[in-house]
Amino acid sequence: MTCAELTINKLKEKYTDDRKLDVAFICYNASMWDSLESVYLLAEEMWNVEVVCPFYMSGKSIKSDVYDMPSGVRCSTALVKEHYDIIFNNNPYDDRNLVTRLQTDYWNTSLAEKCDTLVMIPYFCNPNEVEENIVLSNGYLVADLVIVDSEKVREYCCDVLHKFFLERGRDLDFHEKIFAFGSPKYDKIDNDIFFELPKEWNDIIADRKVILLNTSLKPFLQNPNKINDIRYVLNRFKNNSEYVVLWRPHPLMISTIENLRPNQINDYLDIVEWVKETKCAIYDDSSDLYRAIVLSDLMISDESSLIYIYEKTNKPINMLDDFIKEKNLKF
Repeated sequence: MTCAELTINKLKEKYTDDRKLDVAFICYNASMWDSLESVYLLAEEMWNVEVVCPFYMSGKSIKSDVYDMPSGVRCSTALVKEHYDIIFNNNPYDDRNLVTRLQTDYWNTSLAEKCDTLVMIPYFCNPNEVEENIVLSNGYLVADLVIVDSEKVREYCCDVLHKFFLERGRDLDFHEKIFAFGSPKYDKIDNDIFFELPKEWNDIIADRKVILLNTSLKPFLQNPNKINDIRYVLNRFKNNSEYVVLWRPHPLMISTIENLRPNQINDYLDIVEWVKETKCAIYDDSSDLYRAIVLSDLMISDESSLIYIYEKTNKPINMLDDFIKEKNLKF
């Protein structure tokens, strides 16, 4: 069964009547909609469903991704009802997010008061591990149901939460709160994905193979030379007759650099503009991650949850640090 089916079935165990439940999905960033989409598609067949893209801080501005969501998803910037049976959320951080902070009305602590059941389905995926600070974020602490990738991660989360509350005098078991159902991201990659290729992309690609260059936040912040690694890959293939690079940075990359590495923002934006102007590669800052996955023939990536999605395509993956070191692609 899919993550969506397992999640909906678990909720049906609690809501056994036939009434149409009032349900809301909170997704502040359109590129993260894939972490909720398959559950939404099942829920809207049965219940009264609304989707909300609340306003959030993005760098120095306030924005909402309501107009960047898929065309078939009707959504607004604010919850309509005072109370819901179920609210799904994919952002666990609340006040710990210093870069793209939501309005306090859409923190998990507030959402928990607006519904009978708060379901946390994280926007990231990793079947091998999750960091302790994430498990101790508000999303995991206050949600009634938390969906994780694997039994290994489930047991770790249960242990971390048990220890946390035991130190505060409460001996609690979390196995009826945290479930290893996978991720809606895996549901999506297992389905047929259709997209329209922009003409400009088609002209750049021609008959070449496509390398998906994936750069994420944490490795960028940890490695002061990461910006040079990006330059190296783009320069390496700028006039290559066999390959073309499709560079897809994390959707919050610019906001993160502006806030946490402001001394690098000009250098980073110079690279972005160079790619756009010279058309030596494709710069993809759209909300459609899966177009890039399907279109590409292989991926060069730093540590990222995208790796676990891309693995399911059985296409080659090259780690960015290894590629830079060896200066060669592995197939």
